[in-house]
Amino acid sequence: MNKTLNTAINLAKQGIYVYPLATGSKVPLKGSNGEKDATVDQNVIKDWFIQNPNRNLGINLGASELAVIDIDQHNEEANGIKHWSDYLRNHGPEYMDSLKTYMECTPHIGYHLFYKTNQPLPKEDIELVPGVELLSGKVMAAPSFISEANRSYAPYYQGFPNLDINQLLSLPNWAIDLANEVSTKPEPSVEYRSTKKLWTGKLIDEVCKGAATGNRHNWICHIAGMIKHSGADTVPAYELVKFANQHCDEPLPDKEVESIFVSLFSKGA
Repeated sequence: MNKTLNTAINLAKQGIYVYPLATGSKVPLKGSNGEKDATVDQNVIKDWFIQNPNRNLGINLGASELAVIDIDQHNEEANGIKHWSDYLRNHGPEYMDSLKTYMECTPHIGYHLFYKTNQPLPKEDIELVPGVELLSGKVMAAPSFISEANRSYAPYYQGFPNLDINQLLSLPNWAIDLANEVSTKPEPSVEYRSTKKLWTGKLIDEVCKGAATGNRHNWICHIAGMIKHSGADTVPAYELVKFANQHCDEPLPDKEVESIFVSLFSKGA
C-alpha cells in the first residue's frame, strides 16, 4: 500500500473526509468537484490513490469538523511566524498552549496547526494577523508535495507523528472570537474615482480578472508578458504570475505556470 493511500485510509477511519489533488499541486483532479468529492468511503479512496499513488491529498475541513491555522512567512510585513508568536506571547500561557496540537511543516517554511471544532466558522479563509489565516474549508495534508521543488508537507514532531483526531486540541474560543471579529470588520468607507487609468492600473485589473478553464494558458502567457514589460524583478514577477493563476476558474498546475514563466522570461526583451 503506498504512503498517500495508507494515510488517506487512516484518516477516513477517523471520520476525516479526504479527496485527491493533482500531482505536485493544490489543483483538484480534472473533471472533479474538489473538496465536494471528499469522502470516508475506503473503496472510493483506494480507487483514487491506486490509480495514481503520486496524487496529493486534500481534507475537507468543514465535513470533518476540523480547522487549521495556517502560518506563512511571505515577507517581513507578512511574517506569520513572528506575528503569531508575538500575539500568543502577549496574551499569556493559555494562548501559548494552543501550539500543543498536531502540526505540519509546509513547503514554503510555514506551519499548519490542526484543531477539532464543532462550532460554526466563517466560510471563507480569515486572516487573523498578517501571515496567519484560519482555514475552515479545505487544506492539503502530508504526505503531499509541491513539484516545482519537490517540497513536501510533513509532520512536525512534538509527540504527534500522525494526524490523529483524538489527539487534537479543540480550536480555542479566543481564536474563533478573533476570526469573527476580523471577518465582521467594516470595509473602509472611501469614495474612489480615477480620472485616468494608467498602464499600471490596467495591469492590476488584468492580474485579478482570471480566466475560464479553456483560456487559462493563453491568459497566463498574456499576464506574464505584461509583467515582463513592466520591468519587475524576476522573483516578484513570478510571485505575481502565480497570484494571477489563482484567479482562474480552475488554476493551472504550478509546473505549467513555471514553464510558461521560464519560457517568456528567458527570451530577450
